Amino acid sequence: MATSKAEWLVVLDRALSTERNPEALGSTLRHALEELRGLWRAAPSDFSDADIAHLKGLRSIEQSVAAYESSYEEVSSVDTVDDCEELMGDLAVLLAALAGTAIADRIRRDQRALTERLGKLDAQAADRYETDRVSRVREVERRRAARCPHCQAAMVLRDGTFGLFWGCARFPDCVAKRQVLPEDLAFIERTSRGEGRTE
Repeated sequence: MATSKAEWLVVLDRALSTERNPEALGSTLRHALEELRGLWRAAPSDFSDADIAHLKGLRSIEQSVAAYESSYEEVSSVDTVDDCEELMGDLAVLLAALAGTAIADRIRRDQRALTERLGKLDAQAADRYETDRVSRVREVERRRAARCPHCQAAMVLRDGTFGLFWGCARFPDCVAKRQVLPEDLAFIERTSRGEGRTE
């Protein structure tokens, strides 16, 4: 067991260069820093200004490891695009703070896992959006029950180069078309949060 300042600094440096488990690293950092604080209180003259600055830097690293401890388990359970993007941002900040330590490799691995998860979540969200959009199109068609002004056939909503429009169901025999009302477009293009589509 370490007992001197030099021994505790070696313990800290070894842990930072080898330990990839956030709980183990956090525990080692907390314990070693507490022991070093005790040594400083007992003999402050044994600590140079450089030692104090180094220990303050280690305290900052310990806080970053603690933040990672509280968030790394979320990587496998994140289930929304927003949460995934927020966690990716948090990990980027932690990676910058913990650069040069062994745990940075684990953070990079978590970032790769989140990037894959984000792709899956984006695809699921797009599928849900499209399914919901088709349902909303059908609902507007039922509500409006529009009739063709030329042949009196049903009008259906169609996707064109410039967006949705009402077109005759007898197309190509009848080419009648009309604009969709703005409130119907807003209803069709809304997202699950009730906002307009932004793509």
